[in-house]
Amino acid sequence: PAEPTQHKINTMNMKLSASSWRPFLPPLTVLVAALAVASAYASPSVEVQEGSEDNTVEGVTRYFDAFLIAVMAWNVMVVTLEVNDFRQRLIVAFEASSASSRQLTHRCVASLVAVRYGLRDALIDWSIMYSASYGIVAGITYTDADPDSLQVFLGFGLIYSAALMALCGLKFPQWAGIHRIPHYQAIKDTSNLAKQAVHELNCEGSSLTDFRYKVRLGVGKHFAKFIYVLLPFHVGLRVWSYLCSILLGGLFGHVVLFLVFEFRKRFDRHRVAVGIGTSVFLFIVSALIFARGIYVVDEGWKRFSGNEHWIIPLSLCGWLGVCLIVLGVRHYGQRRVSREEEEGGEEEEERPSLFGYERSTMDNAVAEDESEEDDAALTQPLLDGSSSADRRAVMEKSSPESHRQSYFYESAYFDRVKLRGGTITESLRSDLESENDGIDETATPQHVYKQFASIEKSGVKWYQSLWQFLPFQPAWRLSVIETSFTFGCCVKDSTYKKLPSLPVKFFFVIIQILKVFINLLSIYVTVVACGATIQRKATVTKLPYPEKVLYGPKMNKGPVCAFDEKCGDIRTFPAKEDAHASNFTIAHCGPCGSCSNWNDFRLQPTDLATPARTCGQMHLLDGISETQACIQRDIGFTEECALHWAKNVVCSRQHCAFIYIQSLMTNQVGNFEVGPHTITSATCSEASCEAGNPGNFVAKVGANRRRMNIRSEIARPLNQQCQIVDIEKDSKKFSDWTAFMDPECEHST
Repeated sequence: PAEPTQHKINTMNMKLSASSWRPFLPPLTVLVAALAVASAYASPSVEVQEGSEDNTVEGVTRYFDAFLIAVMAWNVMVVTLEVNDFRQRLIVAFEASSASSRQLTHRCVASLVAVRYGLRDALIDWSIMYSASYGIVAGITYTDADPDSLQVFLGFGLIYSAALMALCGLKFPQWAGIHRIPHYQAIKDTSNLAKQAVHELNCEGSSLTDFRYKVRLGVGKHFAKFIYVLLPFHVGLRVWSYLCSILLGGLFGHVVLFLVFEFRKRFDRHRVAVGIGTSVFLFIVSALIFARGIYVVDEGWKRFSGNEHWIIPLSLCGWLGVCLIVLGVRHYGQRRVSREEEEGGEEEEERPSLFGYERSTMDNAVAEDESEEDDAALTQPLLDGSSSADRRAVMEKSSPESHRQSYFYESAYFDRVKLRGGTITESLRSDLESENDGIDETATPQHVYKQFASIEKSGVKWYQSLWQFLPFQPAWRLSVIETSFTFGCCVKDSTYKKLPSLPVKFFFVIIQILKVFINLLSIYVTVVACGATIQRKATVTKLPYPEKVLYGPKMNKGPVCAFDEKCGDIRTFPAKEDAHASNFTIAHCGPCGSCSNWNDFRLQPTDLATPARTCGQMHLLDGISETQACIQRDIGFTEECALHWAKNVVCSRQHCAFIYIQSLMTNQVGNFEVGPHTITSATCSEASCEAGNPGNFVAKVGANRRRMNIRSEIARPLNQQCQIVDIEKDSKKFSDWTAFMDPECEHST
């Protein structure tokens, strides 16, 4: 190869040939295969455990979590940008410094090591935070989670991952060097902490420990954005699914990162066409995932039953159309800004890049060759700054410089800081050779960093070092930063006040409201899911008891409530034989109660659950008396009967509230099925409030539909109904109380 010069890869021209596309085929194949596998295995698999002895219910198994995969893939991209932002600003600041000394050079090298240590600290922090949040949520919901809610979470996971995929498609032209970075971004690529941190390190004498902490915060900020949104998707997620999702997400992120790497290395003349085409491809994949998510959500919601033939295609086309419109508007705006800057001669602000050999600014796709001096100043830190003038020669495997053009060498994740071997800039090398500051020439960068850090940490107690190592302080600091960013519209020098125009400020406010809403909703949904799972477990444990005490084989034996004639006397007998011996007609199994009267007998065949539930909702924060009055007014029960119904509503609220709220979210409020494998709010109420465990509703009211052999919304087999009621039965063996009570009694008491 020719004599090495500074990297000029972005300004070299390369013909678009068939061979240029070959590096794209393997990663694109992997990309599509990963999406297909994730979509297929993210689909629910229903497991039904037969038998009630093990106290388990049916569940949905997820092999992968689509949203967790998308979050990990996204973080690969933005963390790469974040790390390179710190590294680039460090090296540029050092090159611009007027002072030159071996100690300053060593401090710069130590600062570069601090960037790597800060990255490591952040990864440890958020591995702990993510694992802790997963452990809490999944530990509670690992078994007995509601299968309908799992189905909905699975669908929304696909929808959220489609949104991140679309965002990758929108940002791909920016990462590829086609678009400039906008002044305001809904989800930022970098934390903007690097500029201040480097300034404090070089101009204000900040310590390396503080600088490392800023890197830790900058990287951690990207993980912190998703800590709350991920909570619902941990519900019922198996450990192996969680780990596989993280690994697959990291792999997928590096596939996209490799695409950007190859794109920026190989394309100049046709960069716009290829870049926009890649964005459109990502949008199409995103639309397919979005449509799949809508379908899966409806499997749990069942809101679009009968309309899937047009809902799914409409959602796919609508999502794809919105993505293409946004991309078109942004591309048009970028072209206009580029023309204005060319006419005005303005220069773009220094921006971070994904890879080492690139310029750190997001250069325009049609830019011509810049001066060699500019490229030298913008060379990625820790890289040699030299390459062959012939790109093809450099890319040959036999070239001694070929490893410097590889993805694994250029990526921030695989870089290794070195003092020797041509991995530092000429300025750093000359300073290291000119002076001696007491540090051995053979010392590693890590040793140099430890030398500086040991001086700064003198006098620091061990418990202070331990506290700094734990993730709580960075997490708290990031929450403060994010809170001030979100609600800092009235704070001096806030982001809101720096925005250029009123429409941008309005958009900023809308985005912040949306972010707060999504985070709060995620926390709320997670709390409900955890609470419902706990109540479901209790319900499964208690459910056999009322069946045994109230409705088992002995329901047709023992005391009965009977009457001598219609609208006549009602009393309790020890057994059905005693009632028949006294010429009484059996009204229901079990002793008479507060609802065993002609007025309340008349109301039993009507819809009781809906008005009772409505009264419970209307008087959620009121006492029993208000709920009793509502039931007495809306249903028509007698006063004492309404009182016990109100007590049952309060009992159900205390023991089944989370199950009920979850049924609202999954559109299962009207599901009155009862069984060991179908836990609804009706099942929970029966298990906790009917047989003295702790509520004792049935014993107090006496009459209910099962005891009176009345068909109800809760489908039950005949062997769970009272079979000794003497009222005439219909064709399905249920007692026809509606016909019997027509006409009504004049004094229904």
